[in-house]
Order: sequence, then structure tokens, then C-alpha cells
Amino acid sequence: MYEYRKKGSRPSKKGGRKNGSPEHDIQVLVVDHLEAMETVPLFSATVGGVRVAMHTALRMKQAGYKKGIPDILIFEPRGEYVGLAVEVKTATGRASDHQKEWQERLRERGWRAEICKGLDACITVIDDYFQ
Repeated sequence: MYEYRKKGSRPSKKGGRKNGSPEHDIQVLVVDHLEAMETVPLFSATVGGVRVAMHTALRMKQAGYKKGIPDILIFEPRGEYVGLAVEVKTATGRASDHQKEWQERLRERGWRAEICKGLDACITVIDDYFQ
């Protein structure tokens, strides 16, 4: 399957951390896929799912961070869409109400917004978007 990691500093999808985050590991591979594209799209990942100290979480909230924002935002218009928003989940993961609301609100504003279960689903949505 996917074993990118040109920089070698982050874990592969096999993980190996005691309190690992499978969604994080999938997202790392999705970012590798985006960075390996012939023309790297303008994108950014959000910090959802990252555990931070309470004072840091408060500062993030004060600075405008919102619950449920998708994991990866691609700022490249294609066809009828102004951009692509990808929420990364494991094969058995479920979207929160906040995440579902973000998906709906982004679609209302012309985004393609997808909740992708597993690495293959993420890659398929991205590749389809850029076809």
C-alpha cells in the first residue's frame, strides 16, 4: 500500500506509538500524496485531533479555531467547486455533529466536502477531484 515518507521523520501507517492516532497516520500519508503530485496544490491541514494542554486549547479557541473543521483544506477550484475539504477517518471512524455541520456549511458555499473512511477513500477523493 502507501509507504511514502521522503523526509522520514514521521511514522508510517503501521504506527508504533503507545497512544497512537490512526487518523493522524492516515493524514500523514494523505499529505505525502498531495506533496508528491506533479503540481502540488495549495493546501493546509488543521490541528484537529492533536492533544494540547488546556491553556493552549483556550488560546486556539480565542484565536478562532473551530470544532469540527475538516482535517485537510485544498484551496484549488475545480469545475463547480471552489475547493476540497477532507475529513479523515479510520475505516470504522464516525464523524461528530460538529464535523457534519462543517461539511454541510462548506457545501452550501461551493466546496466539495467529503468524510473519507481510510487512506484509499482519501486518495480516491483527491485524485477524482483533480481529474
